[in-house]
Amino acid sequence: MLRLYELMGDSGSIRNPEKFSKLEGDFFEFKAYQIRMIFYFRRDRRVVITHGCIKKRDRINREELRRAARIKEEYEAMLNEVRS
Repeated sequence: MLRLYELMGDSGSIRNPEKFSKLEGDFFEFKAYQIRMIFYFRRDRRVVITHGCIKKRDRINREELRRAARIKEEYEAMLNEVRS
């Protein structure tokens, strides 16, 4: 996982669909075997990993996407409070 994160930072993209894929909305995932790290890109070109999970089926669990959206919302609200 760390290598995938470094590769994203160094090159700006990962072209291997077995290691990286777009989910829904603003969310993407780093993949290594059954481990998934869900993340999104901020406008300031930063990558924010919301959380990790173990994927047991072919498709990502809807609850994991809702969790990622909730974490993103909380994180962005916290950043806005700090800036104010």
